[in-house]
Amino acid sequence: VLTTFRIMKSLILGLGDLEDDVESLEWSELPLVPSRGELTVSKASSAGFPVVRVNQKYESGEEYLDTYFRLLRGDCFHELSTGVKNFLNKTLDKRDMSLYRVSIDGAQISSIGTAISLRFEVLGKQS
Repeated sequence: VLTTFRIMKSLILGLGDLEDDVESLEWSELPLVPSRGELTVSKASSAGFPVVRVNQKYESGEEYLDTYFRLLRGDCFHELSTGVKNFLNKTLDKRDMSLYRVSIDGAQISSIGTAISLRFEVLGKQS
């Protein structure tokens, strides 16, 4: 239950309009989804990332986990961040990233749960 709570908290924090300085957070507090600020702020590609220690020991297990989690997270979201920045600057090559218009097609609430039907339309897809 605690793990589920932490995952939900991370998702909510990551999807918000928060312009959090993620560099000041502990690795275990980083949102799993990047914030709007992380996706739109222009930074040098390696700015804010820790350096892997090759010939030195890490001071602690926490430092090791922090280094590798931040590097993995940065690697995972680099292309998405680049695509969002290019889209906002109107320089996006549509072959690099697909854009979708999403609309709610229907919703149903019943005694067993809630269902929402979404419609996805691919925008400007080039072959």
